[in-house]
Amino acid sequence: MRFSILFLLIFQPVAAQEAQLPARLELVTPLASCALSLQNDLDLGTVQAALVDTLSVPATGSAPPGGMPGRFAVHGAYSSGFLVEIYFPSMLTGPRTPLPFEGTWARATSVRSNYSSIAGSAWHGRTDGAFETHFRVGGRIHGLSATTAPGQYAGKITIITTCH
Repeated sequence: MRFSILFLLIFQPVAAQEAQLPARLELVTPLASCALSLQNDLDLGTVQAALVDTLSVPATGSAPPGGMPGRFAVHGAYSSGFLVEIYFPSMLTGPRTPLPFEGTWARATSVRSNYSSIAGSAWHGRTDGAFETHFRVGGRIHGLSATTAPGQYAGKITIITTCH
């Protein structure tokens, strides 16, 4: 006697399911930023006009007693470069006749670094990330004499910073 066993497999179809998962990416370019911070004014000091013809405070090196170079810094981020422009007055005005003025400036990578003189009224810095550059401002007054009126003389130095 033989027995046959028949197995019958019945499959119930499984419903296929599909889902979509969105993928999203937003690329942004950070905006370049620059800031200018003034640290101190240029002070040419106090002198008796009859004793000197020229008074000078260098942007590099040491200032004479009573004088102090002006200082400012430019710092920023996400910039491929930046431009610093400086405009000096040609005269300092005071009680009577204006005094001829010649401005100078210099830059360094830190406050304690050696400063290098900058020729002209513009300096272009290159950077690949965050940056900070330090500047010193000096100047020279000439034409002082015993007839120069005593008093305070002043002028405005304009500094413009642009990031790109």
